Amino acid sequence: MKKISRFFDWLYIFLLKRIRPYDKQGMPLRQRRRRIRREVLSYYQNQTIDDPFFKEAISYLRHRPDAVFFPAFFRDKYEYRQIHLQLDSDGVPYWLMTPEKKLYFLPGKLNEVAMSINSLRIEQDEHSPHRYITPGFQIEEGDILADVGCAEAFLSLQYIEKVKHVYLFERDPIWINVLQKTFAPWKDKVTIVPKYVSDHDDDNNVRLDTYFTKEGVCPDFIKLDVEGVECKVLNGMKTLFDTEKPMKIAACTYHYHDEYRDVIDLVSRYGFRYETSDGWMLFGLYDEMRPPYFRHGMVRIWANS
Repeated sequence: MKKISRFFDWLYIFLLKRIRPYDKQGMPLRQRRRRIRREVLSYYQNQTIDDPFFKEAISYLRHRPDAVFFPAFFRDKYEYRQIHLQLDSDGVPYWLMTPEKKLYFLPGKLNEVAMSINSLRIEQDEHSPHRYITPGFQIEEGDILADVGCAEAFLSLQYIEKVKHVYLFERDPIWINVLQKTFAPWKDKVTIVPKYVSDHDDDNNVRLDTYFTKEGVCPDFIKLDVEGVECKVLNGMKTLFDTEKPMKIAACTYHYHDEYRDVIDLVSRYGFRYETSDGWMLFGLYDEMRPPYFRHGMVRIWANS
């Protein structure tokens, strides 16, 4: 029976991809995500669900051909064709976020760049489980911002005029030229740090303790989106925590199955106050997805407050 079901799933996606290889948010159709959708719906078929965000996620999956990272209806208001890109004199694409702010991106096919930028908008929607900022968890005027794992630095560009200084931690050299272009108008208040952030120091890695001790400053707001090594970054912040200066930390918790539990255990040992973002994510790029499938996207931490 399973073989028959899988065959029809394969045939459905195969035919649908001939007509529409991407959904309007730019997510390509994949057989693997079709399988995940089937597994999730089967797993929760006879379970009582009280969480309204769970209910919405299940309902959303029932209306889709496959699983997506953000199974919620807020996602449907975004469309990658709404992103209008321009090229600078070097042929580097950028999106005019506001008349004064150009968000540069890696060169590539323009429709694929538009899809990537559209994904950023979905991530930071007010209803997204991946959203860093909420009304009660803000970057304040004059803050020092540490954007750890910044990539294109979408968050930092949003708040560049509000902060006192921003430190962009990004080891991947392909982003450096892009970041320099994006922040050229504010280069005096931006420092790009081309290293991985971790719990040790070497030629390629640095602890936040080590870096900010040398800088002689302490960040007010830290964003952590580092592909599953959030706990290592937090373990490299013991000196910063000992300063007892209040800090806000937005830490992603979806990259691997038990990341949320590991981050909460670490934060609880320090006695810091925290909140979990609303909603759920379906993410399995770095490990195999397994029940209960859904993952918390973000933990917002008030350190030393």
